[in-house]
Formats: sequence, structure tokens, C-alpha cells
Amino acid sequence: MMSSDHDSVDVPVYLMCPPEHYAIDAHATAGPANDMSVEGARVYANDPAAFRERAVRKWERFRAVLERELGARIIELPASEGLSDQVFAADGSISLTRPDGSSVALLSRFTYEERQAEVASHAEALRAYDPSCELHEATFNIEGCGDNVYDPCRDVFWSGCTREPKRSEAGCGRSDARAHAQLEELTGAEAVGLEVRRPFFHLDTAVAILPGGHVMCCPDGLSDDAFMALRTRAFAPFGLTEDEHLIRVSRADAERYACNVVTRGDRVVLPNVSDALLDRLRASGYDPITVDLEEFILSGGGPHCLTNRVNERRVVASASGGTGLRRAARG
Repeated sequence: MMSSDHDSVDVPVYLMCPPEHYAIDAHATAGPANDMSVEGARVYANDPAAFRERAVRKWERFRAVLERELGARIIELPASEGLSDQVFAADGSISLTRPDGSSVALLSRFTYEERQAEVASHAEALRAYDPSCELHEATFNIEGCGDNVYDPCRDVFWSGCTREPKRSEAGCGRSDARAHAQLEELTGAEAVGLEVRRPFFHLDTAVAILPGGHVMCCPDGLSDDAFMALRTRAFAPFGLTEDEHLIRVSRADAERYACNVVTRGDRVVLPNVSDALLDRLRASGYDPITVDLEEFILSGGGPHCLTNRVNERRVVASASGGTGLRRAARG
């Protein structure tokens, strides 16, 4: 097992929003937020009060797991009435701390326009956490760390994108590939665009980066070209073998949000998934911790969607080609 010594790395700090006003809206005129939430809207409508009560209870348990098992610090965003998806804190912004210690955040520009009001609470929380943090508004549609997963092992963002980032097509992708240039300019890290394939929408529903250099991926969640790009860029250039370091996730597990994970050291917090996938993670040196987030999965989100790390540090490749993979291997 890799080391999970909490004193050896920065304590992870996450923005989270309690589900006080959480709901799954059918959006009769605009359509559902994503294909996966269609059935969820029906379940929610049967008994909204009981549904939200279960959601609150499970969110609190999940938060406790992050604090107890990952040693995380949680910053709560104030829940606002009318913002039914605000609980999915990953999507409102993306932050990175540069090698010189300065921090920068790109505030989201939602393709799903109904969510744009969430961004104000992110800006306020980021200013309170780090008054020196540079805050920038997005020029093109981009949806936070839900669609831009920083990979400290390779010093890149794996960035989800779609060919038509518009509200009517939000079910098959949210972010505009043109937004990646701004993310690169602000953070200094390359953004590798990966086209997401329906019914998956944010990249974190189809791809997860694990601390030891492993990549969890559901091939059905990416276009053929995107899956090939991931395989080409993530393994051989770093002396890794695809057979060992690519953890292929089945469509069934991915639709249970198996790729939607929160990690630290050897610990991987993920929803209830198949025993086969849990065994694969253990065989790769990880300690999977499952959490019941059924009410959030019904709306299109899991552990990663519910969290937004604000103190992720960029790990720059050395002149000799070394990256965070060496650090990860040492623990």
C-alpha cells in the first residue's frame, strides 16, 4: 500500500454545500440537466421532503468520512433557496496553487444557465479562504473541477469538452474546448481536451486520476479519439504500462458514478460499485471506501461532484522529465 500519512502532504481543503435546498428538477421547458437525472426527477417527485431528508443525512455522513478518513477540512458554502444543484460544488470554480505559492481560480460559465447564480458563493468563499487568490471570470463555457480534473502525477488538466456547448445539448457535454487556453494561461498547466460522450456529461463522470498514477476510465464515456488520446498521453511517456495503470470501468459501474471519486494517499472514496472494481482497486494498492450517495447519483453526481478542492498544488515536471509520479510512488 502507498503511504497515507496525513502529515506528509497538505491537508486537503474542500468547498461543500449542504443540500438544504437540493431538488431534482424535471425542467419541463428546458429539459433535464442530464440523461441520468430523468428517472431521478420522478423518484424525487414522489416524496420531495423524504428524499431531501435522506440526502441531508447521507451528505453529512459523507462529509464525516472526508474528515475522518482523509483528514480533510471542509468550508461550507451557504445554501441558497432556488439553487437546486448548488450541492454539486465541483462545478462552480476551479482552483490551483502555483509553484511560487500564489493561487488562482477560474470562475465557471455554465452551459446550464440555471446554475450561473452559484458562482457568486464560490467567489466569496475563495476570497475569504485566500484574500490574495486571483479570481477570473471565464471567457467561454467551462464548468469547474467537475469538467477539469487536475492530474498532479502528470501536471496536466484532463479537460472535458463537447462540440456543441449549449443548453439544449447539455446532456452530452458542458464545456467549450476554447476555454482550455484560458485555463492554461492562468495556471501554467496544459489542458488536454477529452470529448465526453452521452449520457456522460462532465469529465468526472467518466475519468478519475488516482494518486499512484492509475487512471480509472469508462471507455463508453469518451469519444473514440478522446479515449485514444488519454491512453497515448497518460502511460508510455511516463514509463507506465497501460495494462497495469489503466483501470477500465464498466458502463454499469460508471453509471453508478464509480469514476466520481475523492482520494488521498491510498484511500479512494467512491459510491457503492461492483466487487470486481473494488478488488481491482485493492490489487492496485488502494484502500477503497464506499459511501451511499444514492439521492445525489439520481441527479447526476457523486463524491467528486459534491466537493471542490481549493488548495490543490501544481506539481511541475522537472527538467529531467520527472513528475509527481515519483512522489506518488514514494507516498
